[in-house]
Amino acid sequence: MKPAPFNYFAPESLKEAITLLERNHGTSKIIAGGQSLLPLMNMRLATPETLIDLRNIDGMKQIREVNGFLEIGAMVTHQRIMTSTLVQEKCPLLAEAAGHIAHRQVRNRGTIGGSVAHADPAAEFPTVVTALDADIKIEGPGGEHWLKPAEFFLGFMMTTLQPTDILTALRVPVSPPRCGWSVQELARKENFFAIAGAVCLLQLSQNRVVDVHLGIMGCSPAPLKPLQAEETIRGQELTDDLLAKVADLISEQVEPESDLHGTKAYRRAMAGVVTKRALKEAHHRASEGRQ
Repeated sequence: MKPAPFNYFAPESLKEAITLLERNHGTSKIIAGGQSLLPLMNMRLATPETLIDLRNIDGMKQIREVNGFLEIGAMVTHQRIMTSTLVQEKCPLLAEAAGHIAHRQVRNRGTIGGSVAHADPAAEFPTVVTALDADIKIEGPGGEHWLKPAEFFLGFMMTTLQPTDILTALRVPVSPPRCGWSVQELARKENFFAIAGAVCLLQLSQNRVVDVHLGIMGCSPAPLKPLQAEETIRGQELTDDLLAKVADLISEQVEPESDLHGTKAYRRAMAGVVTKRALKEAHHRASEGRQ
C-alpha cells in the first residue's frame, strides 16, 4: 500500500520545527529516521496531514561527554551508536543494544530519539534508557525540560510528549569502573523484536555487586525497571540461589500478554530466564575487567 497524501517540511532549525507543529496542531507528525512511522503510514494505520522532517536541524546529531554523562542527540542513528568509540568506552551497554536492532539497513536510518519517542516496549533503546534511568530532553513552545523514563513512558507506545513537543536529546550516565553489561533476547529470529529480553549493567567490588541496573523488554506495557530485583541483588554475591530468586521476582512482576509467539505463562518464565542470562554475562565481564 501507499500512504495517504501529506504535506512535507524539512525545517532548518528547531524553532522552525516547533512553529510548524503549532501551526499544524494535532495533524502533523515528526519524522526522524522513519523506520517505525513510514510502515504505519504505508498501511494507513497513521495518516498525518503533515510530516516535519528533523534531518536538517543542526545540533541533534552529536555525541559528547559532559560531566559524567553521554549527551546524545535525538537524530544519532543506531549504527553510529553501535560503532562509536566514545559510546563503546563510556556506555558499552548502549552500544551493544544498538547491535540487536533489526538489520544494517534499518540501523543506518533509524535514530535513538525516534526509537525512544515511539516507545515500543519490545525495543532496545527505550529499555536501556529505562534501566539506566537516563534523562530525556523535551523541547516545545514553552522551552525545554528533562524527564526521567518513569515520567516519560506511560504505557504501550504512549508517552508524555505533547503534539507540539520534540524529543531532542538523551543524557545517559557514563558506566563506572569494573562494570559488566549484557543484552539478552529471546526472539523468533536474530534481530527480530524480543518475545522477552533483558538488559543489565552491573558493578562489582570484591566479588559483591555494589550496583546493578536492569531493564526488561517485551513483557510489559512499557519498558520495565524491576526495582525490587535490583535491591535484592545489591550488596550480594551473585550465587545460583540469588539468580533463581531474582528470576522468580521478574516473572512475578512482568505483565505480558498472550499472542501468537507465546502464552502469558511462557513469556513470564522467559523473562526470568533472560534476566538470569544477562546477570551472568554482566557478572563475567565485570569479573574479567572488560570495562
